[in-house]
Amino acid sequence: MADLLSVNNAIELVLQNCPPAAGSEILSIQESFGRVLAEDLPAPDDSPRFDKSMMDGFAIQLPHQVANPQSTYEVTGTVTAGSGSSVVIRPGEAIRIMTGAEVPPGVNCVVPMERVSILDGDTKNPRSIQVPAEVLSIDACITRKGGIIKAGSPLLKKGVRVAATHVAALAEFGIKNVPAIRQPRVAILATGDELVDAASEPNAGQIRNSNEPMLEAQVKNCRCWPIPLGIARDNREELAARIRQGLTADVLLLTGGVSVGIHDFVPSELAAANVRKVFHGVKMKPGKPIWFGIYETAPAPQQPPHRCLVYGLPGNPVSSLVCFELFVRPALQLLQAQPERTAFQAKLKEDAIVRGDRPVYHPAVLTLSKDAAGITAQIIPWGGSSDVCTTASANGMALLQPEHGPYKAGDTVEARLWTEFFHD
Repeated sequence: MADLLSVNNAIELVLQNCPPAAGSEILSIQESFGRVLAEDLPAPDDSPRFDKSMMDGFAIQLPHQVANPQSTYEVTGTVTAGSGSSVVIRPGEAIRIMTGAEVPPGVNCVVPMERVSILDGDTKNPRSIQVPAEVLSIDACITRKGGIIKAGSPLLKKGVRVAATHVAALAEFGIKNVPAIRQPRVAILATGDELVDAASEPNAGQIRNSNEPMLEAQVKNCRCWPIPLGIARDNREELAARIRQGLTADVLLLTGGVSVGIHDFVPSELAAANVRKVFHGVKMKPGKPIWFGIYETAPAPQQPPHRCLVYGLPGNPVSSLVCFELFVRPALQLLQAQPERTAFQAKLKEDAIVRGDRPVYHPAVLTLSKDAAGITAQIIPWGGSSDVCTTASANGMALLQPEHGPYKAGDTVEARLWTEFFHD
């Protein structure tokens, strides 16, 4: 690993080798949340489907050319939401109407309840009302049929990640079959004789496997489908078998075994499985030994070609986390036709110093300040790439460049979130 790539060059190589979004599938409305639309969806109907009252009040018929409209009206009926409207209205009459109710034919004004005076009767049974002239205008408090969207007009665009508001729109229009980009399948394989399952009690010299559940959570955060493969021991036969299993996915993540230890078999076993190495080693801290390659199969009868992106992530958990965010997440976003989550600028809250000659992606607490400071980064005390405990207090990372020299509080740095939210 004498000639190490820069982080930006490594990301570029990942994206250059990433295939386009692979296929689509049809989902129900309930299944569509969080997924990416594979096609434009037009509105199948007008919205609203009928002329609709926007207020609780009184529906009346105004003459179009009268300068001084009538101010008193006899109440002749009631229309409620969901009941339809067969009521006939004549000039000088008013019909009590509820929010969301269909406006009767001939009605061209709805006066809100709070703007009228009841002359005869009471609020439960008004018989005549008086309306001030300033609230009388054509189409007041009425949404006409198709006033929000016309049938055939664009409703949701291809590439949109379905949010709760989109689910509501799909439900309103009764779109039962939602075309979505297929979720990338991400196989996760931890390696090492020292590992035991997270639920197990370690023996002497053993540690629990924290990488697999962490990576599974990160994959889910990318709205992808994790496939945990468990732990492969440090022997070539077992590792080779698990690698073959993982290569059937869209992405294979291996952790551990990519450095220069006597049992670091991952690079050679990937080569034996016909995975083409793209790069091995990036100038960064933590995560320097990261390995990336491509596995491809030729098309066969009734079998399309298959491409799997393969990552050998370092075994230390913070290194795996950082490498996932920098190199895996952008690929998973591209596989779903989504824009990359970009870095942003933050101001350091205190002095910082970089030791060594590699850029450091330092765990940090990123806060959206309530004053003019904008986004701030609080560098946390950190024990290195195996220090999960301290790292758990961070919600992102700040990039510290060695060539910058000592950093002062208030200096601007590049930062990235690990979570969806800034710190309070």
